[in-house]
Amino acid sequence: MAGCVARPPVPRLFDAIARFFTDRVFGEQRRAILAADPAGADDTAHREREAKRARLERAVAEVDRQQQSLLGQARQGDPADPFTQALRGSYNDLEKDRRPHWPTWPRSTRMPTTEPLRRGRMSKPCSTPCPT
Repeated sequence: MAGCVARPPVPRLFDAIARFFTDRVFGEQRRAILAADPAGADDTAHREREAKRARLERAVAEVDRQQQSLLGQARQGDPADPFTQALRGSYNDLEKDRRPHWPTWPRSTRMPTTEPLRRGRMSKPCSTPCPT
């Protein structure tokens, strides 16, 4: 017949599938096979996340250290002094540099911000208006 299409040997395919499920899924050694898979799992993604987190922590720690140094110098200076004003500007610039790293961390591992609360600004939102 010219119009006939050759079909794959279905019984052989079913036999191969049945053998696979018997050996790998429902077989006697399934516990050993399943237990071996997690042990051999590739943890590259986990290591990369941990390395990225460590880099971000170091970057934020360095900015915090620099900010504390600048704050110490700014506290000792005259508020009208241009040098003290420049120090405060540098502190604010460092805070801006730190902000882009902040949202990439999981919430549970974030460190508290070093930004002080200002009058009329609360740490948590509330329904009561703040006095100014």
